[in-house]
Amino acid sequence: MDRNGGDMNIRLTQGRTTRPDGFMGLGNRATRWMAAAALATTTALAANSADAFVIDFEQGFVNGTAVQHGIVVGNDSNGGFPSADTTGGSPNPNAPNVTITANNMGGGPDLAVVFDTTLSGTRDPDLEAPFFVFGLPASEGTRVVNNNGFTATYGAATVPGGGAIEQQLRNPGNVLIVQENSNGGCSDPGDVCSDPDDEAGPGEITFVFDEEVEIFSLDVFDLDDGQQNETARLAFFSDEDGNDLIAEFVIEGFGDGTAARVVFNGPGGLSGVRSFKSGPSSSFAFDHLVYGTSNGPGPGGIPEPGSLALLATGLLGFGAIRRRMRQQAEA
Repeated sequence: MDRNGGDMNIRLTQGRTTRPDGFMGLGNRATRWMAAAALATTTALAANSADAFVIDFEQGFVNGTAVQHGIVVGNDSNGGFPSADTTGGSPNPNAPNVTITANNMGGGPDLAVVFDTTLSGTRDPDLEAPFFVFGLPASEGTRVVNNNGFTATYGAATVPGGGAIEQQLRNPGNVLIVQENSNGGCSDPGDVCSDPDDEAGPGEITFVFDEEVEIFSLDVFDLDDGQQNETARLAFFSDEDGNDLIAEFVIEGFGDGTAARVVFNGPGGLSGVRSFKSGPSSSFAFDHLVYGTSNGPGPGGIPEPGSLALLATGLLGFGAIRRRMRQQAEA
């Protein structure tokens, strides 16, 4: 069965020379750290520059059933899957409705199912936490995928210094998978599969939003880089039906039991998105989709002094990067 997950028609570079503008081609450790900090800082601020939300599959209800290990998600009676503020808490009623569907190309049911990574003794031990984190140690480097003038970045630059992002990737809680079979009689949103297991063959998961959104980041898990040569294709569209492509990124595998945060288009995110599709790929999961709307000030309104300080740190980091690059060019 074909497990390659799609054609590799998008250029992907790896290591310390991953961007044509030299962003990660910097010579010393301190400057590379500053580059990573600048990217992470400005990305975090961008996620708060509008109404920002996260889908983490930790809370809410699907057709009256509480989110839990094995639950089938989709378009429930409330119009979509619940989203929370990026600061956590209860589902936010102001978030755009999200319809989630799955396409199982391996012969199993078309079910998108929640998998609880905190459990042990499951049918899929590769999805049991804790995960390794791609990009830590930083010597693993950074990968950048370019398409249509946009970028998808994952690796060292998106997990600077570990910290909260590292912990979130090591222990994500619930993640989303394409279910391999219909054991336990699960078939519709709100049903609970008794023994969830991700599809070994190719599968896709599609998100459709009821208004235009900006996509900032997505966490990907268990994308094997071994003999199976697995990849995940992430395609973003400006329409609900997936016809008008904005950008498409092929994410190369990084290992069983390993997690990575994929940041889209640096600090700006991908705007004008009405739907996106992950796959076709095999044996992978994802979580913590951070997205926003352009309906006005985000959580907290005007940036607090701490946020302004973070912005200054990010700008200083980029300034140091440019100076370093100029010095290298003059040397």
